[in-house]
Amino acid sequence: MNKQNAKDYLPLVQALADGKTIQLAGYENNWSDLDCPDFTATPNKHRIKPEPHPAESWPVDTKILARNSEADEWNRRYFAKYENGLLHFWVGGCTSWPSCGTTVTWNFFKLAENDDGQG
Repeated sequence: MNKQNAKDYLPLVQALADGKTIQLAGYENNWSDLDCPDFTATPNKHRIKPEPHPAESWPVDTKILARNSEADEWNRRYFAKYENGLLHFWVGGCTSWPSCGTTVTWNFFKLAENDDGQG
């Protein structure tokens, strides 16, 4: 870090002060957590560790309302998995029991627990 690029590090320093984890890009952009960031690499080689998606902790078969566009009605579905940034749901409203392992993705979703299903 130097006088000319210090402003580029400010969001990283603020995140560190807020208790967030700073990561450094390694080979093929594999990110590693830094215990004590020294900011010797350029700012674009650093990032604030992304927060995990809430779905990463959802149990399989969590009740979900899903749809492909904002104009569509909500469909009752069951959560299958979160993988590569996408949420997968069991096909046709099935649960994991009769699904045969087939999943699909939807563009919009929300937890159904606090919803009456009327959309």
